[in-house]
Amino acid sequence: MKLIYDKPQSQGVENALRRAKQMVQFRWTPVRRFPQIMRVCTPGEEPSQHHTNFILNNLPQYGLPYSSVRIHEKYIGFNVSFETFVTALHDPRSILYTAPQHWLGKGMAPFYGTVCSAFVSYVCDLPYRVQCQTWTSLPGITPIPSDDLDKLQLCDILLCDKSPEHIMIVTGIGRDAQGHVQRVEVSEETNPQCRCLDYTPEELRLCYLDNPRWHFFIYRYAGIRDVTYTPSPFVYVGGDPDLPAPQYNPSLQANYGEKANYERSEKVILNVLEDGWDEIAVTLPDGTEKTLPIRDMAASLTPTQAGYYSAVCRAGSRVSEPTHWAVTDMKLRGEKTVFAPNEPLRLTVDNPTGDAAFAFIINNYQYNGKKQGFLPAPTAHGAVELPGLPVGEYMAFVVAKNDYGCYRSTRLHFTVEE
Repeated sequence: MKLIYDKPQSQGVENALRRAKQMVQFRWTPVRRFPQIMRVCTPGEEPSQHHTNFILNNLPQYGLPYSSVRIHEKYIGFNVSFETFVTALHDPRSILYTAPQHWLGKGMAPFYGTVCSAFVSYVCDLPYRVQCQTWTSLPGITPIPSDDLDKLQLCDILLCDKSPEHIMIVTGIGRDAQGHVQRVEVSEETNPQCRCLDYTPEELRLCYLDNPRWHFFIYRYAGIRDVTYTPSPFVYVGGDPDLPAPQYNPSLQANYGEKANYERSEKVILNVLEDGWDEIAVTLPDGTEKTLPIRDMAASLTPTQAGYYSAVCRAGSRVSEPTHWAVTDMKLRGEKTVFAPNEPLRLTVDNPTGDAAFAFIINNYQYNGKKQGFLPAPTAHGAVELPGLPVGEYMAFVVAKNDYGCYRSTRLHFTVEE
């Protein structure tokens, strides 16, 4: 049967589809054993179990890797750029290979990754990732009846916001000559990496819409018409301009990758990637320079200043290409750490770089999301009010953005008591 595929109804929809392809078609190759999580079904396990795994080095991959990086808040597309991810992949001593996250919590594997909600948030060009449980409360979200799939539109969202939570987005619709839907292409982030599958209407119902375990609902996001798109030299999508191929620093790399954000308490390890260098010169945010000796092909420092850094290798008059990173030091404080049930959290943000906090996330002590949202008045220095919660133990942080991506504040630990 010849199928006629729906065309985007706006530039925003076209841009969203291209953003989905960026993540699903992303080609990457680890240079060392790379941490991964596989979802495996075995007899006696219902419905499935997550098993730790590693990808062999030099084995090409498609689709950004799955990892619930909620402890360090390092989601590709928001906190971590494509450039940072790929340059870290090129360094065999980068954080991607030296700090597997398997044992820190459910769904965690590499230090950088993404999850279903971050994937759809990126496709829809939201300011920051929105967890599954929060999607239905977003402005512009409308439920769509699932009894007639002929009314389905590109970029409609499939959401199950009850355990087990999951979210996907429609990226292709094939119809017969009479206009009836015969194929639905769905893109998602799932273990072990992003994928795109097409379903018949019957398969879509059996797998998701009428499945008593999942019971997905369909939603439409009005903001899809405003989605933007920026081509990247690190992932080509059909129709993109012919951008210059990325050039990788052959001499020096910060262990988080090029143009990464570190917190002020984190050690920056500078990996020397070739022989023949005597020292590393670091330029601090205030313009002063610090010289570090090279030992075992590396040097390290724990920065005390927030701001932008760069470093080069030197040997006599020879100087390498620079590597760059930033250090953040945003703090979230409260006058008290015990609140009454549903009492608003009146807190204070202090960010020395001047980047305004614009979003917040509140987790329990297992880093599971309990509440999140966007601040009505973004601020770098001043008061913020977050919604109250029921009795329990929590930790909250706010999110700001600099030239290298989004980053979080310190976490404020607090309890809610009767």
